[in-house]
Amino acid sequence: INVHEDNCKRVMEMTGGLIYSSRALLTITEKLQMPREDAYKIVQKHAMDVWANPEGPTLRKRLEQQSELSSITRADWDHVFDPASFLTNIDKIFARCELDL
Repeated sequence: INVHEDNCKRVMEMTGGLIYSSRALLTITEKLQMPREDAYKIVQKHAMDVWANPEGPTLRKRLEQQSELSSITRADWDHVFDPASFLTNIDKIFARCELDL
């Protein structure tokens, strides 16, 4: 398998952070003890704004600017929007496919 890391990063960035929306939802519910439905409304609204205006602020920027989310730290947001999170089980996935890294 040939992986072109620059292309992968570029494609992920093209989403404006939308690929992290479920992680953002979980962080909001956990850190703020907010009901899932309320957190969903917040994330959904900003995700739809990113979708409608991909040249505008990313999902992360939009969420960080919300006063009701101000107690979520920069480190928490760094964790939410960390692309390495998608690679957590990569060895297991490749093993199932009988592929070597």
